[in-house]
Amino acid sequence: MSESLDPSVAIKQYHQALIVQFKNQLTIYKDELDEDDTAFTQLLDALCEDINTADGEVPTGQKFISTMVARYPQLTPRLPRDLFWYFGGDCLHYVEDKELENFQALEEAFYALASTTPITEQSYARLRESFFAATPINK
Repeated sequence: MSESLDPSVAIKQYHQALIVQFKNQLTIYKDELDEDDTAFTQLLDALCEDINTADGEVPTGQKFISTMVARYPQLTPRLPRDLFWYFGGDCLHYVEDKELENFQALEEAFYALASTTPITEQSYARLRESFFAATPINK
């Protein structure tokens, strides 16, 4: 039997996988991206390396989402809503109140689960799916 993961590590791994999957999906829409927008692609690359990276005091994830919403609103629906919650800060302005309540309840339920059950890499994804009765990635 493997050791239980720290709940925050499991949450990070889940969201790290989301950003990598988003980047892979984005190649389909490369024609919609500005060819010279290297700053945007560099932000995405940095997040794929480490989702918790920061440039100064502003987390890279917040900067990425703000850039995405401003420059590529047509692609924003492809970005999993989970990432808006995960990055927090200004990203939460793009999340409806009901969604905020749902993500807060999910987080509380996950930490409650972690206090009584060993956490695996799949624990957060499974709970999230049962909570939202949906796939973890936006379609």
